[in-house]
Amino acid sequence: MREDFLWVEKYRPRKLDDCILPDEQLNTFRQFVATGEIPNMLLCGSAGVGKTTIARAICEELGCDYIVINGSEESGIDVLRTKIREFASSVSFSGKTKVVILDEADYLNPNSTQPALRAFIEEFANNCRFIFTCNFKNRIIAPLHSRTAVIEFKLTKADRPKMAGRFMKRLGDILEAESVQYDDKVVAEVLKKHFPDYRRVLNELQRYSVSGTIDAGILANVQEINMKELVDALRWILPIEIVVMLIPTGMISVLTGAVDDGWNGTLGWFWVACAVTTAVLIEVTRAALRERSYSAVMAATGLLYLAILTAFGTDLVARAVLA
Repeated sequence: MREDFLWVEKYRPRKLDDCILPDEQLNTFRQFVATGEIPNMLLCGSAGVGKTTIARAICEELGCDYIVINGSEESGIDVLRTKIREFASSVSFSGKTKVVILDEADYLNPNSTQPALRAFIEEFANNCRFIFTCNFKNRIIAPLHSRTAVIEFKLTKADRPKMAGRFMKRLGDILEAESVQYDDKVVAEVLKKHFPDYRRVLNELQRYSVSGTIDAGILANVQEINMKELVDALRWILPIEIVVMLIPTGMISVLTGAVDDGWNGTLGWFWVACAVTTAVLIEVTRAALRERSYSAVMAATGLLYLAILTAFGTDLVARAVLA
């Protein structure tokens, strides 16, 4: 698949000022560009926040020769040693420092590959810099921490709406450039679901844009996964709960009259009604989700809340009767 087909590559920022980060973090990288000196760095943060994009943008602005190696795909020590040594051992034609961007470095073996990287940093210190990215910095060995500038990609509570607003504007520009008609509220819903994973948001919108339109109809897809998980969980838990309450807990004794519920059996049959209603609501909710339309998903949401409420009713009644 060509890179320019993927929106995440086609619209990847090439300059620092186009990257969406809090100003305080962005200024740190601007200082590196201003001085023309790139330190060895360890960029930490959750998936899709722009770690690799920042690393590449710094190299692009400084005109450095660089390679990108994906640690999750090329984790073998022999492959890395060959690639890095071939690249780092030669002098750049521009005379500038070379850069190795090692993406997802936390996938590399901490007992063999990561210690080798420490040796590479020292061996090629005069000619090459290393930028490591990772999702979990605790998976990176201490010697790499001590030899790099560790920068964490974190959003404060105050930063989140600002960054989301900037990315929302970026998404609008991209969708217009791709001639995709869209509903602002729907795009905002997709952004809200996956934020701050910019890569995931863009991939999802590209997937939804195949028809040329992003409208309320796709919200069925956006919400369907979480809804299905809840419905399936209820579908399996409810029968177990009913059996547990009927036999070992004693609701069967209430229904047969062996145990007096204090209401001439009314509470027992109310419990049955709650259990049956919950089961029916779960199946109706599943049927609504299969319609894959926005209105159906909204209806399914309401039905699911009712199912949870009636399921709670079975537990509450059982506790009241058998206490």
